[in-house]
Amino acid sequence: LDLGIPWRVRTTVRRVGPTDYPVTLKVPLLEGEAVTEGGFTAKDGQVSITLERDQAEVTWLSTLTEAAAVTLTAPTDVPWTEVWTLSCSPVFACEHSGPAPLVHVVGGAWNPAWRVWPGEAVTVSVRRPDAVEGQTTTIDGATLTLSPGRRQLIGELSMTLRSSQGGRQKLT
Repeated sequence: LDLGIPWRVRTTVRRVGPTDYPVTLKVPLLEGEAVTEGGFTAKDGQVSITLERDQAEVTWLSTLTEAAAVTLTAPTDVPWTEVWTLSCSPVFACEHSGPAPLVHVVGGAWNPAWRVWPGEAVTVSVRRPDAVEGQTTTIDGATLTLSPGRRQLIGELSMTLRSSQGGRQKLT
């Protein structure tokens, strides 16, 4: 899951056995998931895929409808296991409940990953972080250069600032 803007799901089906023969599977989609890239179509909440002979994996991308929580449940009675990873944008605050992830940090970022048993479920609660009280703009530096002219004084102000709010900034 990539919970950014927009929410996306990257699904990779990887064959771990021999590639001597073709394999056909129906992979269930999450609630609110819509396949957008990869050449696959969804029907009845599932994607039908075929791994051809000598083909080890297939991947597709989907969008996911934003919700207060996303529940991932490992299917039972299927011939595969699942690995889930979560990437939560700083725009959101994500918390999870269920089994503990095996990995919490990948490449210095919080990206939990789960290897689940059939029937296990993880619920990811998503909300916008609360605003922090205080200044929204910080001036890191300002340099005023004045150059005298024959009849006028020329002034140039160079400034570096940071803001936690986008859009136009008004300075007084």
